[in-house]
Amino acid sequence: MESGLAIKNESENKMCTIAFSAKDSSGNKFVITAGHCSTNTGVTFSQGGTNFGTVTQTIDNAKVDALKIQLTNPSHASYFLYEPGGNLGGGFIDETEQSEAIAGDPVCFSGYKSGVQCGTIINPDYTFLPTFERVGLANMLGEHGDSGSGIYGDQMFTTYNIHGVLSGIDSFNRIVYSSITHVKSALGITPITESSP
Repeated sequence: MESGLAIKNESENKMCTIAFSAKDSSGNKFVITAGHCSTNTGVTFSQGGTNFGTVTQTIDNAKVDALKIQLTNPSHASYFLYEPGGNLGGGFIDETEQSEAIAGDPVCFSGYKSGVQCGTIINPDYTFLPTFERVGLANMLGEHGDSGSGIYGDQMFTTYNIHGVLSGIDSFNRIVYSSITHVKSALGITPITESSP
């Protein structure tokens, strides 16, 4: 279940994108996507027509827009990145906490609708209450269906750092994402990376 794969909420007929795989302190394995991709827990998600898990927690507020889907088969958790055409575009090796991100840093996402889109961080700690609180802001374009994509930055060639989870766009058509710092805390998870499988 690579980051960038299209997934479907079978109950609400919504398409979204996987951000990354994760684990909790008990060793349960999940995939993470945007919280607004399901308003309820217990909802089944599929990939390529095959059900793979159910939602165990969903959050959609000004700071965090993320949910976790517990994998029926834990071995499907992956730190790899999927790119359109079926190519594995390398893998996640680490995370970039909100305090480490800098305006101007290059970032990308691989989305179900838009494919790979890249740009730069405008503000890694953006607040515009009541809509957004301490989210990341980047100058990339996205479409419906890209929600939940992992925001990532290059570390070296085909290894990437996870910055967060794509939430949507603001009124100026800029990408808004939930920082990995707040997603981890809110969902009680640790991203699965090459260095922490």
